Amino acid sequence: CMGGFGKGAAEKRSTAGTKKKKKTESKQFDEMQKDDKFCEVNVYARPAGSSEWLRVGKVVCEPQQENLAVLKFKRRAIENGKLIHAVLMASKDIQVGYSTSSSDDVTQTDRVQDRNLIESAVAAWQPAENPRAAPYFRPTLPDGRAKPVDTSSVARGPRTRGEGKTPEE
Repeated sequence: CMGGFGKGAAEKRSTAGTKKKKKTESKQFDEMQKDDKFCEVNVYARPAGSSEWLRVGKVVCEPQQENLAVLKFKRRAIENGKLIHAVLMASKDIQVGYSTSSSDDVTQTDRVQDRNLIESAVAAWQPAENPRAAPYFRPTLPDGRAKPVDTSSVARGPRTRGEGKTPEE
């Protein structure tokens, strides 16, 4: 399908690929977390100028590689922080920091000039839970079939064919 005025058709993003990627990342995080040679690091974010750090996720990495591991997942940390904390959504300049599980002191990430160092860091990311996002599940009957959805309204009864939603609903 061709778009008008010289533009090509917009490509759709596949959600199946992103779901699979999240699953494999979660498995990788779990495997690395069980291994004794990796350490767990809590990742925090804050608006520039603020003193309060807000937890946005975790990283599992090799010891002494915490800064590089957090920098590797900095974009995801900021994106997840914006989903969880409204303060970060309103801020343009966001700082990212980390703390090891043994201490509560948050260390701000240092800039690294060599991008290859960041990419070579062995690490896995796990976002913090979003308390506002409710888990989705499809209600099922005992035999595994999907439960029928009740479309009737309590006040008016079921809609008739061809009747649309009214402004009161």
